[in-house]
Amino acid sequence: MFCKSCGQELPDNTVFCTKCGTNQGTEQKKEKSRTTELVLGLIGGIFGFFGALFAIGIGGLGGAFGVSGASDIVGLGFAAIIFSIIGIIGAVTVKSKPKRAGTLMIISGFGGLICISLAFLLPFILLLIGGIMARKE
Repeated sequence: MFCKSCGQELPDNTVFCTKCGTNQGTEQKKEKSRTTELVLGLIGGIFGFFGALFAIGIGGLGGAFGVSGASDIVGLGFAAIIFSIIGIIGAVTVKSKPKRAGTLMIISGFGGLICISLAFLLPFILLLIGGIMARKE
């Protein structure tokens, strides 16, 4: 990089020319910290995993007593585990690709809520907030 005024070569990441004393105006852009989104996504994914295990347990208990539709609950619980894993993947990648990670967290929140409804309510809220915050610039 060269000084705009005097043409002297400047070291990397330098914004002030020592020869002529001018500011080059190329200050480094600060990256936004994504710690909040990371924490919300991880907690949402972990709680979603526990909610899915709860749904699988309820479905297994219903199957043991011969309740009709118990196998459907077990299947939806396994689907909720997959959505929880997707939410955790979104949380982990939020610092490198925030828009994609936010989309993954929002999709996993809605998917888990559709699968096991009330057992995924808290993870849904956490993943939705984290996903919306990650998608904001």
